Amino acid sequence: MDEKAMLYLEDAAEQCFRTGRDSELFMDVETGDLWKVSDHPKYRNPDMSLDEALELEQKHKLIRLPKARDLHELEIMDEYTDYVPEATVRDLVTILRQPAPFQNYRSRLDRAGLLEDYYQYRKERGADTLEEWCVNLPTQTDNKAALIQQSILN
Repeated sequence: MDEKAMLYLEDAAEQCFRTGRDSELFMDVETGDLWKVSDHPKYRNPDMSLDEALELEQKHKLIRLPKARDLHELEIMDEYTDYVPEATVRDLVTILRQPAPFQNYRSRLDRAGLLEDYYQYRKERGADTLEEWCVNLPTQTDNKAALIQQSILN
């Protein structure tokens, strides 16, 4: 990867949070470009299929990055409640007890005028988690881990 091609953890984390159960996020180890791919017709990337991405991953040209659940989005949502007004905290805590609270949580933050602040907090915390994920990869036995660490952490 040349010196100009650099992936910033916050940018990568933001994209990781945008991958759902029907899509995967890959990083090109040479350019640092991110590729979101899916086999789902609604989310299909016209530039690369999931099969192509998986093939390139096998050749160590692409690296699959974590998804939102791997970045502990629910924990981040729970942590963020420490930074909001008390009236909003009660609503958010109730929402977090529901199954699949994501949309309701964001909707409540939006009504309180806190959604952009939450997205920034989530991006920063996601970057911290992504950095930890990179550092904890077993580099001595895994060429993929070395590529990720070289691309993201430098």
